[in-house]
Amino acid sequence: MEQNSQLAKDTKKIEKCRNCQNSNLKHILSLGNQYLVDFLEEDDINFVAPLDLVLCERDNDGIHI
Repeated sequence: MEQNSQLAKDTKKIEKCRNCQNSNLKHILSLGNQYLVDFLEEDDINFVAPLDLVLCERDNDGIHI
């Protein structure tokens, strides 16, 4: 990461499934800190935030119908 990068202030960890509110989440993949792209403003500071893929481990293999 560049020196003028900083962690975005409003990031929050996903604690439960957004669909069913189940808190049993399985970590699948972490892509580390990724740049938050904003083409509308020209700032010297580039914000980054962690990007992780998780799977809801409900009884039906994470499938929500």
